Amino acid sequence: MKPGGQSSRESAVCPSGSSIGVPAAGIETGLSRYQEALLAFGRRSTAQPALAVLLQDAAMLVGETLQVEWVGIAEVSEGNQLVLQVSRAGGSRQFDGQHVYRTTLDAVDSMAAFALRSAYLVVSENLVAERRFEDLFLRRVGVVAAATIPLHINGRPFGALGVYASRPRKFRAEEIGFAETIGHLLSASSARVKLEEELKLERDFRSAVLGMVRVMVLSLDAEGRVTYMNPECEKATGYKLEEVRGRSFWSLFVAPEEDEWVRRVFRSSVGNAVPSEFAGSLMAKDGSRRQAAWSMKSMASGQIQTLILVGADETGNAPKLPTHLGSGFASRPVTVLGGEPSPVGPGAAGLREPVHPLQRSRPGVGTPLGP
Repeated sequence: MKPGGQSSRESAVCPSGSSIGVPAAGIETGLSRYQEALLAFGRRSTAQPALAVLLQDAAMLVGETLQVEWVGIAEVSEGNQLVLQVSRAGGSRQFDGQHVYRTTLDAVDSMAAFALRSAYLVVSENLVAERRFEDLFLRRVGVVAAATIPLHINGRPFGALGVYASRPRKFRAEEIGFAETIGHLLSASSARVKLEEELKLERDFRSAVLGMVRVMVLSLDAEGRVTYMNPECEKATGYKLEEVRGRSFWSLFVAPEEDEWVRRVFRSSVGNAVPSEFAGSLMAKDGSRRQAAWSMKSMASGQIQTLILVGADETGNAPKLPTHLGSGFASRPVTVLGGEPSPVGPGAAGLREPVHPLQRSRPGVGTPLGP
């Protein structure tokens, strides 16, 4: 019991000082202290804190649950460098950087390095009598007995958790099982956090690149709803991405008289590896029209379909259409559903006359109309 009648189970605190979620005093859960701690860590990881914070939270939680005096976190950096931090367990104490040891993964003077190389939880009842490694750093801190849980992501070591006692101690089987379970949960949570960080970096990079290109870029979901629009497209249409996200492409940007065949082009492109090209009016926010030539390609990731549109503003450059195409075709300069695209835009040598938007999808049809 802690001063004031407070049990040790209720006060597991993350390094930032906020409760990690262990049930408060007086609340009967019917769970063991290990089950309560696992539930608390699950709640904490669901909150998606930064990876460094999650590592500290896990170490503090394991340390207090096993009632040891010291806890440690080791992190692997580039070049197989290993940095171990050790801090007092319990309360709201953070890792203050007073006890830090730098070494490498192949070092023989580090329990953390040994555990990461073996990829198994390593327990030592007495470091002085240990023969597998000689960790003088932990002994200088005052550690006598220790357990180290290695952490791996996709088979690669990225860190370790350590719990340390200041006197000889034999860790019980349920304590070892609990520590290993926290290690597995932490590895899974860390893998998710790292993946999200990598995806964010990739998205930021893509946005930066697409923000510099001088063509319009849109991405649509399988229903034709806008999921992304680059600055060049914002400039041409007068819309901001926040205004159009989740709205259909044709309800925003397609002229009413072109709606039906643009939808057909879209439907034929979903799941089709061959890019489709079409051109027509681009409706702006202020009601004005511009001429745009688009290339549409379908991309899939598992069950998720995305269509990428890359467009060039052809306003003032669109070729004149032959009158014999008839009413309703004047705003349909070029459409190709697969196959060899017709050149579109200024400087296209040997520009052919426009064809019906669906002609190229029918066998035996593909020669340009005209005299």
